Amino acid sequence: MVIHHPDQLTKGEPLRRSFLRYQVKSLLAIPLATVDGRLGMIVVHHCQQPRHWQKAEVRLLEQLATQVAIAIQQAQLYQRVQTLNASLEQQVGERTAQLEDKMVELQDLQQMKALFVQAISHDLRTSVMGLLMVLKNLSTTEGETLTLPRHLLESLIRSGDRQLTLLNALCEEQTAECRPLHLAPQALQLQPFLLQICHQWRSACEQHQVNLNLKCDETLPPLQGDPHYIKQVFDNLLGNALNHNPPGIALTLAVQPEGSMVRFTLSDNGKGMEKDQCEHLFRLYLRNRHNQRLTGIGLGCYQSRQIVEAHGGHIGVTSSPGQGSHFWFTLPLAV
Repeated sequence: MVIHHPDQLTKGEPLRRSFLRYQVKSLLAIPLATVDGRLGMIVVHHCQQPRHWQKAEVRLLEQLATQVAIAIQQAQLYQRVQTLNASLEQQVGERTAQLEDKMVELQDLQQMKALFVQAISHDLRTSVMGLLMVLKNLSTTEGETLTLPRHLLESLIRSGDRQLTLLNALCEEQTAECRPLHLAPQALQLQPFLLQICHQWRSACEQHQVNLNLKCDETLPPLQGDPHYIKQVFDNLLGNALNHNPPGIALTLAVQPEGSMVRFTLSDNGKGMEKDQCEHLFRLYLRNRHNQRLTGIGLGCYQSRQIVEAHGGHIGVTSSPGQGSHFWFTLPLAV
C-alpha cells in the first residue's frame, strides 16, 4: 500500500480517520509474507507533509520485509524445535523410568527363579545323595551276586553321580552365573587318563551294545587341565551318545595334536541332529528332538561348554539326520 497524500483516501474510510487522528500525511505499508501466509506488515508513516514514495524506497522496504519475515519464521521454527525437544525429553524421561521399573521387576523375577531352582535342586540333590549312599553301601558288599546284578548296581551309581553333578552345576549356574570355575590344572598323560575313562564306561557300553574305540597315540604330550572337570566333559558327551541313540551304535574317540592344543573328537553313527539343534545345543534346557522327555542333554552340553572355555578351549558339534554326530573340543597342552 502506497499513499502519497491523504486525499487519495475517500471520506469516511477508516484509514482516512486514522490519518487525521495521528496526523499522518503519507504511508508506505509492505506485508510480511511467508509460505505459511502473512505474519503482519511493516508500515512507514510520514507526518510532516505529504511525500511521494520513490521506487527505490519501496524496493528497500520490500527487501527489509523479506529479511524480517525470514527472521520471524526462523524464530517460530526454533520455538517449535524447543517445544519438540522438551516433549522428547519428557518422553525419554518417562521411558527411562518405565525401563528402570522393568529392570527392578526383572531382577525380582530373576531372584525368585534362583530361589526356586535352588529349592528344587536342593530337594533333588538330597534324594539323589540318599539313593547313592544306599547303592554305594551295597557295592561294598563282598561277592559278585546281590539282590540285583552288580553291573546294574554300577550303572545306577554312575547315573546317580552324573545326576548329582548336573544338579550341582545347575545350582551353581543360578547362584553365580558369571563366576568362573575354580580349576586345579595339572599335567595329564592322555592315554592312561582316557583308558581309565573308557574302562569306567565299559559296562554302560556293553548294556547299550555299543563298541567304544579309542584312537590315542601314546606319544602325545601331556594335557594341561583339571582332571575332575575334564572327566565331566567326557562323561556328559558319552552319556548323551548312549542315551540319545538306539543300541548298537559305534563310538570312536579320536585324539590328535593341533598346534599348542589337543583336539578330541567323539563320533557316532547314530541318528544325528538337525542343523538348528546343533547351533543351540550348548545352551541350557535344549530338549532332544527325538524324545521330548529327555532334557539332560541341555544342561550336560552347557556344562561341558563352560568347562572347555574355562580351560581356554572351544567346543562344537557337526551332525545331520541319519549321518551320526561328531562332537569335538580342544584343550591346551602342558607347556
